[in-house]
Amino acid sequence: MHYPETPGYFDSEIRPPDQMGYHELKGYIEEMNESGQPEPELLVSLYQKVAYPVISLVMALVALPFAFRLGRQGALYGVGLSVILGFVFMAIFAFFTKLGEAGALPALVAVWSPGTVFASGPEAGGGLQRPRQREAGGRLAARRLRSRRPQRAGTKWSAGL
Repeated sequence: MHYPETPGYFDSEIRPPDQMGYHELKGYIEEMNESGQPEPELLVSLYQKVAYPVISLVMALVALPFAFRLGRQGALYGVGLSVILGFVFMAIFAFFTKLGEAGALPALVAVWSPGTVFASGPEAGGGLQRPRQREAGGRLAARRLRSRRPQRAGTKWSAGL
């Protein structure tokens, strides 16, 4: 009787997907599919190996406007908001990953959807920030603010400057 598997096949240790490289994991998934055991968890892990570097870039670009936010709240407010956005993103990413591992979503969709949604959402590019009003010449609307101050007689503010 001839078996296609060699003794080395049974002797090899199966490592977890996070300890395998991309090509090694891809080969392992192909072996599992050939044996009739499709594993959506492994396919999600394979796509995550490509998605993580891109997601890091997306998160940096989404959080950047909030990290440099200055104004009434200050810079610490923007950094804190960036951290909160990071936690929200990781929760969304974990949710979509579990959907992919359960087979409710295709693995490719499950891994790339959170990054795509976050990058194209209103918070991308600082969409949550209130736009600053500018006057002609690029100056902030300081004149409007000065004209709203109470005018006192005998001062330079009474002249409407």
